[in-house]
Amino acid sequence: MTVKRTADLEPGELLRMSFGNSAAIVLFLKKLNYEEGLFGILESEDFTEAMTWYATSLDDVCLSYGNDWVLEETHGSETACGLQHKYESARLFLDKSGLIMAFRPPQRSGRYQTFYYSLAKLEEEKLGRDPAPISHWRVWGSRDDFERGGTSLFEMPQKKS
Repeated sequence: MTVKRTADLEPGELLRMSFGNSAAIVLFLKKLNYEEGLFGILESEDFTEAMTWYATSLDDVCLSYGNDWVLEETHGSETACGLQHKYESARLFLDKSGLIMAFRPPQRSGRYQTFYYSLAKLEEEKLGRDPAPISHWRVWGSRDDFERGGTSLFEMPQKKS
């Protein structure tokens, strides 16, 4: 993990940053302009729901895990093409272009849509016609952490406290 200015982030970097109360696990999605970026909040006490996108200024610092993070999928009975409408709560999909994460708009942002992010292309991508939902998955900060069998940084669905 390294300390990094948010202005120097590259799309697809996994981060640990603060939005006020505690550390959040975040995926940097893209720069909106020279001053603002779009972040995918995987988990944070400052947001009511996991998997929310958030736009904010790029004038801060954060801890970066880099791009070497690992996503482990667990395919269940929901993972089949054409079941996305039955499993609308899924936040990860397998589509023709690869894995796509779905980030909800921030709370009280009714006019905004879900942001779909291709993990293969590291950019926004429309969800295809018949993507396969993946309801169970985990994220590790690095390949080493994953291979050692350490604790994941994030798990979906989230465990109830």
